[in-house]
Amino acid sequence: MTEIKNNKKIIIIGCGDAGISAAVTLLRMSKDSEITIIEKEKYFYPRCPLPFVIGGEIVGTKKIIKKIEDMFSGTGINVVCDTVLSINPCENTLRTKNHTVVYDYLIMATGASCYVPPIKGSNLSGCYTLRTIEDTRKIMKRIVDSESAIVIGGGAIGLEVASAFINYNLDVTVVEVMNRIMANSFDPNFSKIIEEYLKDNGIKILTGAKVNEITERQDRKGEVGGVIVDRKFIPADLVVFSTGIRANSELAEHAGIKVSRNGIVVNEKLQTSIPNIYACGDCIEIEDILTGKKVQSGYGTQADREGHIAGINIAGGVGTFEGTLGSVVTKAMDLEIGRTGLMETEAKDAGYETVSGIVKTKTKPDYYPGAKDFWTHLIFDAKSEKLLGAQIAGGEDVVGYVNLASMALQKGNTLHDTLKFKYSYAPPICSAPSPFVLAAENAYKKLERLKKIKKRTAK
Repeated sequence: MTEIKNNKKIIIIGCGDAGISAAVTLLRMSKDSEITIIEKEKYFYPRCPLPFVIGGEIVGTKKIIKKIEDMFSGTGINVVCDTVLSINPCENTLRTKNHTVVYDYLIMATGASCYVPPIKGSNLSGCYTLRTIEDTRKIMKRIVDSESAIVIGGGAIGLEVASAFINYNLDVTVVEVMNRIMANSFDPNFSKIIEEYLKDNGIKILTGAKVNEITERQDRKGEVGGVIVDRKFIPADLVVFSTGIRANSELAEHAGIKVSRNGIVVNEKLQTSIPNIYACGDCIEIEDILTGKKVQSGYGTQADREGHIAGINIAGGVGTFEGTLGSVVTKAMDLEIGRTGLMETEAKDAGYETVSGIVKTKTKPDYYPGAKDFWTHLIFDAKSEKLLGAQIAGGEDVVGYVNLASMALQKGNTLHDTLKFKYSYAPPICSAPSPFVLAAENAYKKLERLKKIKKRTAK
């Protein structure tokens, strides 16, 4: 990476994945610049592991926490533990609780916050969101005296939290307002696979269900006692809201920076509407590569790259952020699930005529011990035959196939490219033929039938 002479004063607000990535990039490319990180918390920690800390897969919080000052000790980066109150772009200054700071360039990596819908009783003791280490500790403390838990929201985090609670033999219910769980990430067939698996392993699932109220215990004032769902009472000692996140864009908006419902509006260089102010991470709006639609940025891997691109451009280099494919993997109990690109429902809504290949295989040959179920769903454009999306679920190896599909999407691979996929095989590691090839063959058969039907109906 080329070092560029650039003795500017650069302020980074926020020390999450995006802020750290920006700081490290600037340190490498613009060593003459004065780099300062302003962060209200003293510690850095990734948020993805938090449900697994609760579940006990990761023992304690100490393993994932790092003191921010120690992380940058000896690097020349200044770390200030403070809260930014306002930004004045006209004067290139920002005001914190304790100081007024001048900058040449500003990077906003302010992240996002949990959204809690306006439900009566949501402020009762025993109701939580999961976003911070403190949230994690409070939930773990509450588990000790709990018999039952309700998770409101059936997305990835909600299912991870529900899976964690099962490890403590709690009576666990997931309440989802949409007609299926993981509805924003998976097509109905995959939602069904996930739901059936969770139900078989002791988690109750209520879909198309509305939470009317969270009720107070009669014997303990201020304590949660249960949840009324579709006018039916369900007892609960512990309630976790997993109902999405909202970009922390208020600081930008009050400074006159353009924002949308998804977050801070940026261009491909991660510049905001004010040229010397950049933004990256969960606080920004980005573009879906396949549809061109504007969406919220909400994944750590994206935040890392966004911070890197912002740093490159401020240092005087040239970097562009291409957009998102929505690649995500997670684990619900022992079921790994992942997706990239478009769901079939999304593709159709975007105007594509789709053909899909769906197969159920095993992670290893049937004769080899430890073989687990594996589902593959590949979605193609029936006209161009390009891959549009992939959904994968199984007992193991899901992330590798999701990442493979993500690369195929970026390269514009077609159905025929997938049919010719050169894969490896060994009984202790994987099955053969590759589930990707089998799913492509399934899609190819459907496509040929579709072509024949079109040809006959055109006569």
